[in-house]
Amino acid sequence: MEQITNKNFKKGLWLFLILFIVFLALNLFIGVYLYPLALYHEVIDILIPCLIYLLVTKKPILSTLKLDKKINRKSVIIVFQLFLISFLLKLGINYLVMLTGAIDPSRVTMEVMELAPSFLTLFFAVAIMPSFLEEIIIRGVVLDQFQDTSLWQGAIMTGLLFGFMHVDIGQLGYTTALGILMGAIVIATGSLWGGVLFHFLNNFTSVAALSFLQLIENTLPNGFEQMVTEAQAQSTANIGIVQEAYSFVFAVICLGIGILLSVHYIKKLQKVNVATKEIKLEEGVLEENENEGNESHIKVSWKSLFFNIPFFLIVLVYVGINLIR
Repeated sequence: MEQITNKNFKKGLWLFLILFIVFLALNLFIGVYLYPLALYHEVIDILIPCLIYLLVTKKPILSTLKLDKKINRKSVIIVFQLFLISFLLKLGINYLVMLTGAIDPSRVTMEVMELAPSFLTLFFAVAIMPSFLEEIIIRGVVLDQFQDTSLWQGAIMTGLLFGFMHVDIGQLGYTTALGILMGAIVIATGSLWGGVLFHFLNNFTSVAALSFLQLIENTLPNGFEQMVTEAQAQSTANIGIVQEAYSFVFAVICLGIGILLSVHYIKKLQKVNVATKEIKLEEGVLEENENEGNESHIKVSWKSLFFNIPFFLIVLVYVGINLIR
């Protein structure tokens, strides 16, 4: 068994930086030379680099990616509850983002929808493929190195990296929040499948909702969409400071409740899985060293987690890309 001391968050950050740069380079290449494959870019810019890394380092694929561990029924229920709670987080964050008036959180999703020739293609490209491939790179390959951090340190840092991975600054807020939740789920359960399930539920509901709205839009009479757009523009122009203050308070309340509930259910998820491990230990199904998990991590300060060279370079690359775009 590989020693935990051989896996630390700085190695994880350096690894992410390399994979992030490769991801951006391949993404650009696909956009310029292989545009018809743009919907499936993650196979090229995420899956292939990750597989190369795993093969070169000779790491056991299933255990490194945490695909060898199942999640129990109670954990599945809690993951679903966290998914429902995530709507509060997304609502609060997107409300705050939209109050700036400069960023549209749904822009990228709408662009992807325009590329998809059918709902099935969109379903595969947005709901199925990212749910697995994005989990592999962030909560699989990268998170595997974060064995010297606590649950929340690992979840928050990989959540941020997940947000950076989406590149678009309009998506940074809610993708980071969801990334933190998925990171906490994977760390608490010790299985990537919890993150995959949450990710799929989130992406599927987005695809379904936007597709439904698009379907309704297509059935509306000509000129109706323009009329609605003009009405929205007029309404936005008439919003005063008081209305913006109300919106801000509403967003903060949603966000606050979402955070409190998320923390509660993550703790509940931890307890469920600790109890499951104890039962397996008693039954002799689980060996003692398999139960060490994240409890035996080396203490890492929050300051050292964020104030280091690789994280600084990651932020620099992210900011640079958004300035160029």
